[in-house]
Amino acid sequence: MTREEAFEFLDRTAQGIAEMFGASCETLVHDMGNPRHPILSIYNGQVSGREVGSTLDILGSDKLLDANA
Repeated sequence: MTREEAFEFLDRTAQGIAEMFGASCETLVHDMGNPRHPILSIYNGQVSGREVGSTLDILGSDKLLDANA
């Protein structure tokens, strides 16, 4: 599976979960290969105010995680 195929699968899964659980369920796909973990896709982003490209975590922080975390 290529990176693009994996992203398409994860994106469809995130969209399906958001649709299944409604507007108060935010789902997203992060780029875990990037230390800042930017959001690649997001559904119901109004829940937290995050958007594609955002590096904010659910608490609104954009601090890098501890390398051991």
